[in-house]
Amino acid sequence: MTNKRRHPERSEGPGIDRTSRRSIGARSFAALRMTAVVAPLLMIGCFPKPNKANIELRKQVQSLEVKIAGLESGRAADKAAIDSLSSDRTIQTLPSDKLGRLFVTSSLKFKNIVVGEDLDANTPGDEGFKIGIVPVDEFGDEFKAAGSLAVELFDLAVPDTRLGQWTVDTAEARKKWLSSFVFDGYVLPFKWQTPPTNEKLLVKVTFVEELTGRKFEATSELNVKPPER
Repeated sequence: MTNKRRHPERSEGPGIDRTSRRSIGARSFAALRMTAVVAPLLMIGCFPKPNKANIELRKQVQSLEVKIAGLESGRAADKAAIDSLSSDRTIQTLPSDKLGRLFVTSSLKFKNIVVGEDLDANTPGDEGFKIGIVPVDEFGDEFKAAGSLAVELFDLAVPDTRLGQWTVDTAEARKKWLSSFVFDGYVLPFKWQTPPTNEKLLVKVTFVEELTGRKFEATSELNVKPPER
């Protein structure tokens, strides 16, 4: 008979059997679970909770920041409005004694051009009118002054009957200034808005000087040939 050799059982290690290894693994897993639960709680405890005083202070600061932003916005709007008004009427801020040393308009005068205008030779009567007008300074001298003009036309035969109204701003009025050997002033032609039925009309001109913002008026009779109906 052949003798079979028995191999000695393999040792699991010095002093540790399988049961012991299972027990150690169970305890390690339990410790790991405990760490996962306790660690977040410890971290939360590291950060102090905000108290009511801090919360109230932050609210007050935020409220003040909102109010300051609103005040700054309102201040910017007020400054823009003031700058706009100042740019429109800068010269008016001059003292009266300095303004008195400037050549400014004192009155308004019609020139020798206040006539009806026949724009169509094929139809009888006038189709419009033309006026000449010039600013005058305090010494009675005519001079070139910038400004806007408003023109109104009335029928003298019928009270309170306005036949037309026209406006010419400062930029457009600059183009209407005529300088020659015999004439210096604004020449303003207009077509009828409401054709007149009478020959005698009244024209009224209002001039607003650009330099000072002051207003001047002048009126004159106007003889025309009413168009046939």
